[in-house]
Amino acid sequence: MTDVLSGNTALRVAPLGSALPHIEADRLRAFAIMGAKGSNRAPNIPTTAEQGMPGLDFTLWYAVWGPKGLPDSEADRLNAAVQTLARDPNTRARIADQGAEPVAEDRAAFARFVDAGSERNARIAQVAGIQPE
Repeated sequence: MTDVLSGNTALRVAPLGSALPHIEADRLRAFAIMGAKGSNRAPNIPTTAEQGMPGLDFTLWYAVWGPKGLPDSEADRLNAAVQTLARDPNTRARIADQGAEPVAEDRAAFARFVDAGSERNARIAQVAGIQPE
């Protein structure tokens, strides 16, 4: 971010939350949101699809992970706590203020999301000729 702001680099893909203060201060120009939908926090920034690049979707996301072999009962308890937190209006407001959107999914929906992303990234790597090391 420092290099873009100082003019050493022309372009950067950055999480909206870290770029927003610079965008709002008119020190940084946002070209597009790299997600399927725009941000309520930055409604004037078009999506990549709206800019003519449909399918260019690299949304930043965070998750809570546990160790392999975590008992289902513990994983379910943790997931329930995360879902409760993600539905809390104060938490939602704080997350939205950062340009993000909390999502409260069950474990099966999250697993499908991760699998779909892994498959998409594997296709991208194959097309680009990227080999795992």
